[in-house]
Amino acid sequence: MGIFNDAGNLITKKPESDKVIPEKEVFCCQYCEKEWDNKLSNIQHERWCDKNPNPRKYRKEESVKKPKEKAQIRAYAKKPRKIDIIKELRDFDKTFGLTDEQIVKYIRNKIKDKN
Repeated sequence: MGIFNDAGNLITKKPESDKVIPEKEVFCCQYCEKEWDNKLSNIQHERWCDKNPNPRKYRKEESVKKPKEKAQIRAYAKKPRKIDIIKELRDFDKTFGLTDEQIVKYIRNKIKDKN
């Protein structure tokens, strides 16, 4: 239901408030004149501001890695993978179903090839 005034007319506009809304306080950086709504934000900005003559520094300074000398560089050779003869034989046996003689012959050939 609508709101009516003293004369009985329907009020269509929102009445103006008697309260005066204070404007937000604005804080300016003393070095670069950047504006902030919050005082704490302004203080934090001023500490790190680029135009600050004495700005806050990072705790860790950037470290430059020294290049390694040739004596320190080691070449790693690829190590040949060991061939597990037994595992290879089991896989082969599952497929073809070998006899004991065939298994012994296979292992002896693999060992001979290895040496």
